[in-house]
Amino acid sequence: MAILAGDLATSWRPPRSDFPQGRFRPVYASATIRSIDSGDMRHPQTCQYRALSTRGQHLERRYSGRVFAQLPVELKPEYNTAEINDPIVLHEGGMELVQDGKSWHGTGIIRFEWLPFSRVAARFHPSDQNGHIELKTATIRIAALKTEADFNVSRAPWAYPDPAADPVEGILRQVTCGDLTACVCLRFHIPNLPQWIGDPVRTQGGGSALKRFLLRHGDWDVTLDAIKFESRDYQILKQTGGYLLTHVGTLARRDGAPFSFAECEPLLECLSYFLSFCRGAWTLPILVSAEDSQGQVIGRRWTTGLVDRRKTPERSRPCPRSSRSGHSRRAVHS
Repeated sequence: MAILAGDLATSWRPPRSDFPQGRFRPVYASATIRSIDSGDMRHPQTCQYRALSTRGQHLERRYSGRVFAQLPVELKPEYNTAEINDPIVLHEGGMELVQDGKSWHGTGIIRFEWLPFSRVAARFHPSDQNGHIELKTATIRIAALKTEADFNVSRAPWAYPDPAADPVEGILRQVTCGDLTACVCLRFHIPNLPQWIGDPVRTQGGGSALKRFLLRHGDWDVTLDAIKFESRDYQILKQTGGYLLTHVGTLARRDGAPFSFAECEPLLECLSYFLSFCRGAWTLPILVSAEDSQGQVIGRRWTTGLVDRRKTPERSRPCPRSSRSGHSRRAVHS
């Protein structure tokens, strides 16, 4: 049962006469939750909950006197979108591009980009002038991450490139780095999910918000928290459409035992279908980080997947009745 941090707002329902004295009987109440973020008081939200108690004052003392520190802390995202459709910088530094036995050293940047479609993109600035880079698959080696990934080159200069003006661009299907065989928790991010009223959590600003959603399957626990809860960015997203990281989640075993990414990969795929079904459009967990028992990141996995754009109310609205009826009349008379 969710514990609500707020003031008890309504009076108690009178007890029913068919309940014996001293037995538990249902008592219903309403609580007003005020979410505080960065010192600003947000709009209060009211939700209904039910509890069992012998007297109203027991329930009131149990919940209104609940220690605030016992509420779970909200999940902290590793990545965030500053504005709608803004790309997310994943890595920046020295890289090496290898193609057909030739190699080019230089610097580059890896970003998760939304437009024109969601993907892990790379932009490479070669410093060597030892040949032409073809528009086909190559390999990018990243020494800082101790990994390499397949790189589908989509743009390259025809002749010897100018490192400042002629970058090599393309798509990285998947980037895996670090250790993904002994993680205690997987942290991921989900774009374009709708808001919901969930269980309360403590926010970083010292308040509380109803944004926790818990899923369970077998020995696994999936926890989802909203990132843009009651934010200006989410309101703009609903009006203009686009892409925005709206939720952060974790996946872990209920007993806290370590696991490998290969063990939970089918569950993440099922979660993608479930959230896409709930949303009515494609979305999936992206930008996955593996953490140890101390909460330290020990590995990462960045993949390119299908995420549908958030549509505006005008674009998702069905045809007006007058347009449909006029079209049918024209079809009949013609």
